[in-house]
Amino acid sequence: MNFLWLLSLFIAVPLLVHLFSFKRAKKYYFSTIRFISSLTTKSRSKSRLKHFLILTSRTLLFISILLFVFILLKSNSKSVPGDYLIYYDNSLSNHIEQPKVNVKSSIQQIVSKKSVDGVYLDNLNNEIIRNDDYSGISEEESTFSLSPRNLKSRIQETNVSNVYLISDFQSYELNQDVEFLVDTLGSFHYVLTNNLNEYSNIAVDTLFVNPNPDNLSELSIAAGFNVFNMESGKIIIKLLKGSRQLSSVVKDISELNQVEFDIPIDMAGDFNLIIDGDEVAYDNDFHFVISKRAKPRVVIIDEKGIVNHAFSNRLLFELSQQSLSNLDYEFLKTSDLIVINSTSKLPTGILNQFSEKQFLIFPSGNDIDVNNLVNINTVNTEPSKSEIIIDENHPLLTGVFDEKIDEGLMPSVYKAYAIEGSYETIIPFRDDDPFLLKTGNVYFFNTVLKEPDGFQSDALFLPLLYQIAFTSTQEIKRPYYYPGDKILVQAEASDIPVKIKNQSTEVIPPFNSSPDGLVLEIPDEMVAGKYFLVREGDTLQQLAINIPKKESVMRAPTLDELETTLSNYPNVYVSSIGEADNDTLLGESDDIALWKYALILALLFVLSETMLHRYLK
Repeated sequence: MNFLWLLSLFIAVPLLVHLFSFKRAKKYYFSTIRFISSLTTKSRSKSRLKHFLILTSRTLLFISILLFVFILLKSNSKSVPGDYLIYYDNSLSNHIEQPKVNVKSSIQQIVSKKSVDGVYLDNLNNEIIRNDDYSGISEEESTFSLSPRNLKSRIQETNVSNVYLISDFQSYELNQDVEFLVDTLGSFHYVLTNNLNEYSNIAVDTLFVNPNPDNLSELSIAAGFNVFNMESGKIIIKLLKGSRQLSSVVKDISELNQVEFDIPIDMAGDFNLIIDGDEVAYDNDFHFVISKRAKPRVVIIDEKGIVNHAFSNRLLFELSQQSLSNLDYEFLKTSDLIVINSTSKLPTGILNQFSEKQFLIFPSGNDIDVNNLVNINTVNTEPSKSEIIIDENHPLLTGVFDEKIDEGLMPSVYKAYAIEGSYETIIPFRDDDPFLLKTGNVYFFNTVLKEPDGFQSDALFLPLLYQIAFTSTQEIKRPYYYPGDKILVQAEASDIPVKIKNQSTEVIPPFNSSPDGLVLEIPDEMVAGKYFLVREGDTLQQLAINIPKKESVMRAPTLDELETTLSNYPNVYVSSIGEADNDTLLGESDDIALWKYALILALLFVLSETMLHRYLK
């Protein structure tokens, strides 16, 4: 309320009344009795009219005073400041260019117009902006959830009675609000900004990074997509490393199920998958990170030298060829896989590693004590060849074979033993005896590598050995995350926090300690981009964060659906941004300004009575 304006009115009213109250004398000369009688009659008529007009004026004055008091009491009864809480959904979907209305501009005008204290703007980045401090809506993305729990906490924090939800309500579950709306005394105004069902979009749904089964010196990047409100057309999908484009592919929308790119296995860093098309509304940049993959450290103990060539690729493996007479125990301690071929007796130092390291054993078929090595019972059999059967659905064999294997083309190999005991069969012979089995950390091939027709000459030999070697190392780290995801970091709990950091942002995320390290939770308000996990200047890990999947979904309730769903709640009002203009969105606040007009009416009635006293005697 402008008190200077009110003070000026209180000064002006008595002054004007005083000016009109000055009396002026007038002389009348009596001539006849008739003139006196006529003057008396006129005076009585004027007196009656004057009394009627004064009574009317005072009645209207009383009504205007009651109106003035009612408006002031009504405005004072509201919780000011904090009477209105405006939630402006500042997410990416709400920044789609619309031909009819500019949502952000409309909200700016609404908020900047209101002169009443207590109008709040929440840009959904956990920031409340007071009306008198308002300078504009942030352009930053936001992932604030319009959930009943978040709304309830904000209402209690600001002590408001009117809440405006200005959003496209993307992927919004209205049914979650039912109990909350019933239990709330305040009024809720759902203001729909646009109909997302009219827009199209393409977004990355999943992305996997795995060794290329066709070329084990390459990594395969396979991306799956979600297509919304599009049935035809072509788009370009580009793979970038940093700012350099590595590859691109043109795809028809109807065939857009999965796209694959191959890169060298030793390539690491930050990557982007760019979706380029006229129909893509937004969300066309997907971030992911490939950490430098550690090469499997392989120790080979092979007196015959048959297995050595399988791991000779220095781009893929760190290889150490050792003999029983000269073992490098330091390398053994840090190795990922120990391959043993045709060795009948092992030193105690190697036997002690069976519970910690992964082993791959080819027996000699003669006097090797297999029972002690792999904790199974073996019985020598007559050397004979038997076909093997491949189960492509076994986890170890997933991705090894590009096409379904014809059973008629399965190789026949020599069976070394009849085996009994507790073990997992990975590849069986046709008679169900195990060809490749696993017990504990030991892979055991039930065959003897013989020259020239042993299993090492078959096409399956290298893929199987490579798969076992690659699975012996740590898996490729997850290439991307979303806000709200948890990250396991190999770091000890400390008073020095781990930070998520890039050039423009530095955040200390919530964390919990676990036996395996620290479990960090990515805050919901994190913006999509590339980050680093940093502790006291040391970089622990590179991180890629993308906008939540639900933000890419072009599905939301329409205005009719909102009205139908919420029609049973008397404290809920539904409108669209076109209807909710400057005059109607916060229309209830205009009654607070009516006190000015009530005071002007009271002044006019007082002035009219003064003039009646002056001119009607």
